[in-house]
Amino acid sequence: MAGLGLVALTALRPAARAEEDDEAGERRAILALIAPRAGERVADLGCGSGTWTVPLARAVGPDGRVFAVDIDARQLDKVRERIAREGVENVQVIQSLPDDPMLPAERLDAVFLNDVIDYVERRALAGFLEGIRAALKPTGRLVIRDPNGG
Repeated sequence: MAGLGLVALTALRPAARAEEDDEAGERRAILALIAPRAGERVADLGCGSGTWTVPLARAVGPDGRVFAVDIDARQLDKVRERIAREGVENVQVIQSLPDDPMLPAERLDAVFLNDVIDYVERRALAGFLEGIRAALKPTGRLVIRDPNGG
């Protein structure tokens, strides 16, 4: 019976609210998969406007560091605006090259790519992946999210 009550309550929620709850749940699940911990160094590679940069920065805390990396300078301007607006101070913004993410060597606990890998040019892919490998600590984590299944 309790299960039926829960279904009924869920069905009565306004669609926009249910959608927001779904999005929040998905964000929590993705952050859990990345598993950022206090004090860690994490790269948001292909960060775009910084959708994941701020939550990652908050998760690693003031003793951690997030590297917001993108090849598009306009997107990085948006990231700078966002982190200033949000009062986040533990983010370093990096403009990368197609075949080099420009990450610090052997210093990262995790690298997160959200809807990025499909956009890396085939001729740049080997250098791009090598840059990630070189940046990760031996125990580092690489999380690739491809929401469109490409």
